[in-house]
Amino acid sequence: MKLFFYINSIHEGGAERAISVLSQQMAKRGCDVTMITSFKDTWEYTLDEKVRRISLESEKLKTNKLKRNLSRIRKLRSICKREKPDVLISFMFEPNIRALIATMGLKTKTIISVRSDPEKEYGRGVARFLAKTLYRLADGYVFQTEQAKKWFAPKIQKKSVVILNPVSDSFYYVNGAPCVKKSVVSVGRLEEVKNFNLLIKAFALIADEYPEYQLEIYGDGTLRNMLKELINELDLSNRIILKGQCSDISSQIKDASLFVLSSNVEGLPNALMEAMALGLPVISTDFAGGGARTLIEDGVNGIIVPIGNEKALAEAMRKILSDREYALNLGSKAKVKSSEFKPDNIADKWYTYIKYVAARIDENMQKQFRV
Repeated sequence: MKLFFYINSIHEGGAERAISVLSQQMAKRGCDVTMITSFKDTWEYTLDEKVRRISLESEKLKTNKLKRNLSRIRKLRSICKREKPDVLISFMFEPNIRALIATMGLKTKTIISVRSDPEKEYGRGVARFLAKTLYRLADGYVFQTEQAKKWFAPKIQKKSVVILNPVSDSFYYVNGAPCVKKSVVSVGRLEEVKNFNLLIKAFALIADEYPEYQLEIYGDGTLRNMLKELINELDLSNRIILKGQCSDISSQIKDASLFVLSSNVEGLPNALMEAMALGLPVISTDFAGGGARTLIEDGVNGIIVPIGNEKALAEAMRKILSDREYALNLGSKAKVKSSEFKPDNIADKWYTYIKYVAARIDENMQKQFRV
């Protein structure tokens, strides 16, 4: 089976990590796999040598948005016409729209994957119109949560499945010792939706109580300088470290005492799932879309706090850092939950669904393809 995966980039982010892992897993199952991105970055996630790599642009074009989209659609369609993949699988809103237009009239089947809360991502304007209309052209749909799936029309829901993200094997088999290192860690793009302001301010509320602890934030983005200024204002430049990008995050955070996700908006956050796979105690905000509650049973394998509430976050951090036995228990149960998103398990579900879509199986035969 010949598969094309398409996303804007594989530079950074949860969807980018997930599609990279998934492409490798499909190659392991004997598929002819090509990863297509809109543009090429200087740093990218590593792909399996069996996965062919195509970039529509050598670097991100600086033309206006309409010209850029038309160019990408034209190039993607040309590749699909020439190489005739059985299925084109796209991640994220703009690649999804381009993929659907590029394959109109072709024999290539399309599967689009929604990676965030649809109400936040498509809630209004042109994005809502396109999601409600063009998305109907797809042959299949993969959602991360039942809540995201229910945003769409019944006809789309009927053709869809809910599949969690795959987490790389490196997070399951690293030799870690949770709660040994005196550090609170977080991972993500330094952008507004990740709300690292909240995490920094919450840590500042308990910093004097835990003077031996540091807060380490991995990732980069447009808010780096602003966050640095906030850290300096709080006089915590020696305690809160912006670590930048890291290609081997599992080895960097495996011994941490606590992982925190402070986001306002997420789909099903890879960074949180990876921390759970490492056996770290975790805290997450209760962002819209149901992702946090899909992964965490509050108080059992992690703690969920309200969005934007620094006092609640500080109290949850205090509860974990002050009780090592409780922290280890949370981490242990998070590790058990993480078995659900081992890459082989997730890839098996994707593979079954891709085969179903590629074959256009009659509805009466769907039971053997249920995931």
